[in-house]
Amino acid sequence: QRWNASLQKYVAVYEHIYRKGYSPIIVSEALQQPIAAWNKKVYAAQQTTTGVTDCMQPVLLQQLKQARDTYCNENDVAVYLVANLATLVYMANCMPTDTAELAQIPGFGPKKVAQYGELFLPIIGAYVAERNITVRLPLPSKKAKEKTSAEKVASNAITLQMFIEGNDIATIAATRNLSIGTIESHLTGYIANGTLDIIQVVAPELLKQLNEAIATLDWDISQGYTALKEQLNFDVSFAALRWWQAHQQYLAAKNDVAP
Repeated sequence: QRWNASLQKYVAVYEHIYRKGYSPIIVSEALQQPIAAWNKKVYAAQQTTTGVTDCMQPVLLQQLKQARDTYCNENDVAVYLVANLATLVYMANCMPTDTAELAQIPGFGPKKVAQYGELFLPIIGAYVAERNITVRLPLPSKKAKEKTSAEKVASNAITLQMFIEGNDIATIAATRNLSIGTIESHLTGYIANGTLDIIQVVAPELLKQLNEAIATLDWDISQGYTALKEQLNFDVSFAALRWWQAHQQYLAAKNDVAP
């Protein structure tokens, strides 16, 4: 118990210095602070990121960090899912004032702009207006980078590993900052090649129901999944239909017949 108290005190002191900056006065303040729980969710991802340029607007950066951390605490969201330090530094340096400019910030695509734009844009706008700033750094160019086959395979493999470890699709999508549809497509590929058993994503009862129902229909893949869904007399997701079709491809390849 004494060891735990000492460890908690050490963490509390470290956190205070980390948040305020190092100086003899800050250290003295930290030693006088009561033991506080370390807010791991907020501060674990705030280490200096390799390659982050120096921030020329430290006051704005602090305001952006505070807004992010408050949001994460109140909504129980990990900071890296909102904006990491590198992204906040880009925001502070370039000072985007509308959604189009914000979308050009590295790490901030259309999805994040829609989710968190209103969290940051008012802060930046007020900062620019208060200081009558008219000259800002040019926004970084976001050149579309075509993923290599190796990168795509690596991304799919990460999804599979996380799924095998027990994470559901929504959790994987949120953690990797990808859409649920993208995660589902990753799993579809592994069902098609037999790496992932379809019953890991489709309940055996539903699989049996699909097999029996589709066998009675005049349907093939060229007609699309919407046509198939409309012919079924029970509710089923498009993802489940794609997984069913991927499973048929696997069985066909295994038996060396056309699906």
